[in-house]
Amino acid sequence: MDPADSRAVAAFQKFLQTRTDHPAPDYAAAVAFLVEYAHELGMPEPRVVDGLVADKPMFQVVVVGTENEAPALLLNSHMDVVTADADAWDHPPFDGVIADGRIYARGTQDMKCVTIQQMEALSRLLARGWTPARSVVLTVVPDEEIGGVDGMAALLSFTVEEAAARAAGEAPGPVTIAGLPIGFALDEGLANPTPGHYTVFNGERAPFFVDVTATGATGHGSRFIEDTAMEKLIGFANKALAFRAEQAAKLHASGSCEGKKLGDVITVNLTILRAGKLHNVIPSEARAGLDIRVPPTVGYDELRALLDDWTATDGLSYTFAYEPPLNSLTETSSSPWYAAFERAVHAAHPDAVCQLEVFPAATDSRYLRALGVPAIGFSPLAGEPILLHDHNESIAVSTFISGIAVYEALLTELTAVPLPAPM
Repeated sequence: MDPADSRAVAAFQKFLQTRTDHPAPDYAAAVAFLVEYAHELGMPEPRVVDGLVADKPMFQVVVVGTENEAPALLLNSHMDVVTADADAWDHPPFDGVIADGRIYARGTQDMKCVTIQQMEALSRLLARGWTPARSVVLTVVPDEEIGGVDGMAALLSFTVEEAAARAAGEAPGPVTIAGLPIGFALDEGLANPTPGHYTVFNGERAPFFVDVTATGATGHGSRFIEDTAMEKLIGFANKALAFRAEQAAKLHASGSCEGKKLGDVITVNLTILRAGKLHNVIPSEARAGLDIRVPPTVGYDELRALLDDWTATDGLSYTFAYEPPLNSLTETSSSPWYAAFERAVHAAHPDAVCQLEVFPAATDSRYLRALGVPAIGFSPLAGEPILLHDHNESIAVSTFISGIAVYEALLTELTAVPLPAPM
């Protein structure tokens, strides 16, 4: 193996061994590692953003381009990972073991691989004397796995009000990070099991967490009590599950224009049910919690209309435990940024296929898109099974190494996207 690739693999293993799993991620240790690694790579002096949120530092590297007026390219990744049940793994989930040509650890796919690949690509280009036209801002943020409120949202000083103002064309000035205006962002994607195929995301589904409360008559469990909270909640659940079945049928349809990807449909899942304390007492209140994911092609008013219909019975009501910011798609058909993105992928792998989709879950990109920053979700993991959050999460060593070259091509092409011609 090339010495530079060996160094990258060793750094990847060390980053995987840094415990940033929830509920108690050691962000200080992760940032300390990244600072040390940036120095080892000879990168520009890294910045530690420490103070936006207590005990949640962020890491940045800035490469200043020759075109100071041009909005910068943002490379974003997150350092936190979800927990892992060690007993269900073939290898310890935080050791970064290499076995049968694969690296096993929590975070191999989601998304510590991208952090190291981006740092390696940037440093290798700089070592060869490369000077970008547009500036590059590399960020590694905390808390993406738990919503990003204290991560990307804090870094952007994100507010729903600003997002609405920008959507209406009423907010002055560009979105900035590290004092630089941001023109385009690359964030995380997913693996694609088909060799040579990359899944590319220009949007994502918005997560709504909904609490439903039913109230009704109470009494002894031996009686036929009418108008109970449980009856009402079950009626609500039946409506929600019927809609869920309709959406699942659209997802699994084949051979027609109704065939869709997961990111194109609304998923509804009952995740919480609570009612009653004693077997012989009919409860006067029952509660349910739902996880609803809505694609950017569906307006939020449409979802509210559904919930209004499902809770139209007296004694039923709902509230949002979490309501996401405005959701939007990044334009790709006429975008010079996306044209440059595809050129870069094909420069690294001429036979590669880019499959454009809507991300089925949520990432930090939603905050950027809500503020009007075009963002693409992408991880160079062609030919890999989708294992994020799964037992035995892993990627092939060869896939990890080849991804570095993909990011070199992306950096070269995206930082050369020209400014719009003057009117």
